[in-house]
This record gives sequence, C-alpha cells and structure tokens, in this order.
Amino acid sequence: MNLAPGNQLVLLLGAGDERTNREALETWVRLQLPTLRGMTNQQLLAELIHRLEKLLTDYLEVGP
Repeated sequence: MNLAPGNQLVLLLGAGDERTNREALETWVRLQLPTLRGMTNQQLLAELIHRLEKLLTDYLEVGP
C-alpha cells in the first residue's frame, strides 16, 4: 500500500492507541486476519485489499 504519511486514517482504521496511518493500518490488518483463516497468502492479500477499499469507499460516500 502506498500510504500517505499523517494520521487521517487513525480514527477509521485504528483501535485507539495508534498515532500514524501506518500504525492504524497495521492494527486493522491484525484485526482482520482471524476472519480470513485458510486462505493462501495471495488470496489473503487480495481480500484485505478488497475490504480496505470497500471500507474507504463507504466512508467517503457516507462520511464520518
């Protein structure tokens, strides 16, 4: 992911302790992984990207 520096995604992706977009994304991925058991690494990456894109798109359409 080409993640911009800053903290704009912390509230959307984080769990409360994150200070940067990267930390928030790492937390979000860690929380998603238990729901994606049994996938190959390729499937896992594709699903994570799909979920993240959907989350961001939904957020932009609906707003905070």
